[in-house]
Amino acid sequence: MGVGRRRGNICFRGRDFVMTELDELAFSRVLCELVPDILFYEHGGRANSRIRRIPNIPASNEWQVYFAVPAPNQLAEWARNFDYDRPVVEPALYGFFQRSAWEWPDPTKKWAFDPPLMTEGNISIGFPCRNDDLRRLAEQIARQLSKVTTFGKRRFGLDACRWSQAGGGERRGLGPGVLIDPGEKINLNKYYDDSLWDDRLPDEPTGVRVEY
Repeated sequence: MGVGRRRGNICFRGRDFVMTELDELAFSRVLCELVPDILFYEHGGRANSRIRRIPNIPASNEWQVYFAVPAPNQLAEWARNFDYDRPVVEPALYGFFQRSAWEWPDPTKKWAFDPPLMTEGNISIGFPCRNDDLRRLAEQIARQLSKVTTFGKRRFGLDACRWSQAGGGERRGLGPGVLIDPGEKINLNKYYDDSLWDDRLPDEPTGVRVEY
């Protein structure tokens, strides 16, 4: 089940992926459907930065987005966590989502793709090592990536795949430079259908936003 590691009494589960902003929005919807009490927030990591609650992953202007699943008895306390420089209450389960980005490799070298490259991001979910219920939830959250990604061990967002396919004469690479065969059928699902959800992408790009 993804990448497992440990820090003291906290264990982690995680996976790598490549996602556009649209994939991030779809994944946010997946998580909200799975865990209605999940909270997304950002923190600039700079002096005087404050925790800011956001409705979904692409609503953040930061490269790293955080999420928390407070225990039922923590919900009221967690409402006080925002506008501080760090959480005043540690949630039952938490994690971070490092977003994909554009990378412009050395132009003097030959590549199997045409720059820019859409890089890999990562999700990591932390939970108390001895809590089996939260371990199962962390593993379930990591598995939810499969609802908005494809291609086995390398999890490429459905929208990211469609962008790679739509390059025509332009070789659009994902992650380490993978090109998605235009003949591969990629169908978007309900998590991409705005008519079923109340949230939307922000007006201005905050991450990897693509055009066809």
